[in-house]
Parts: sequence; structure tokens; C-alpha cells
Amino acid sequence: MITKEKLTLEQWRVLRSLSRRDLANLSDVTFETITLYEKDIRNLRSGKFETIEKLANALRIKVNDIFLGFHSEIPIQTKLQQLY
Repeated sequence: MITKEKLTLEQWRVLRSLSRRDLANLSDVTFETITLYEKDIRNLRSGKFETIEKLANALRIKVNDIFLGFHSEIPIQTKLQQLY
């Protein structure tokens, strides 16, 4: 699966069919931190690079693939339809 669009952390997690708990276990980042990052992009923007890198590695993406704006370019439903 190759994508050029950036997706939010939550969209990447859903695209990989992971729960927040699954991602926490895979990345060694707490469930609470993931929840904070997904609820408010400002939390993700102010997060430590090492933490965001752990999440990206667990999702098998680059840190740069995570969209840091307020909304990703493509809603997840549209993205999933394009992939399948």
C-alpha cells in the first residue's frame, strides 16, 4: 500500500486496523498519550519527536507522513475506498 497523502495519526491507526491499545503496545507509547494526540493536534505538534517517531515506526510510516494540520487532505472513508 502506497499513499502520497498525509493522514492524521488517528487515520493511520484506523487504516492499519489498530485500536489505541494496540498502537500503545506496538509503540511503547501510553494509551493516554495516543488519546491526547488524536483528540487535539496541538498535543501532537508539541510532543517529543522520539515519541512521534515511535508511533510512526509502529504504524510503518515516516514521521513526515503524519498530517499535523487540523484536518487531513482526504477523509478516511474516501481514502479507504481508494485503497480497496
